[in-house]
Amino acid sequence: MEFLVFLVMVAYNGVIILITWKCLQGFDFKTALADKNPEAVVAMAWARRQAATEESTSPGEPSSYSRITGMFGLIVMGAFLWAFGNALIYKMFMAPEDISKITNGVSAFFLSGSALFAPYAFNQIKDTFTDTKQKKEVLQAMASQAAK
Repeated sequence: MEFLVFLVMVAYNGVIILITWKCLQGFDFKTALADKNPEAVVAMAWARRQAATEESTSPGEPSSYSRITGMFGLIVMGAFLWAFGNALIYKMFMAPEDISKITNGVSAFFLSGSALFAPYAFNQIKDTFTDTKQKKEVLQAMASQAAK
């Protein structure tokens, strides 16, 4: 029985590792975490221009707090899901009567874990309701300042 559990766990973990490896090929964390807000991009371009004229080091890409916490939440929740799958496979073979005890508390954990994605979600909702005319005016003002 233990050998069967071992084979199933190796197959499960092998598939997870293969899928993760394939998905992360060519993935750039800097681009994923960079702020996509046009105001931040223009401000960073202005800061680079200032740094170039002052002969100092140029600042890096602007990063978004909501994207960083979202990425952290994705990694934590993914790792938990992977571990939870391993625990369920093990219990399925060794103690099937314990599976209901394990699965009862998981939904509350996932609901509380979704709070890691809240900053990103609120940022997206805010961008949906922000006036685009106001955004354009701010971008034009910042671009004209950067040109000076």
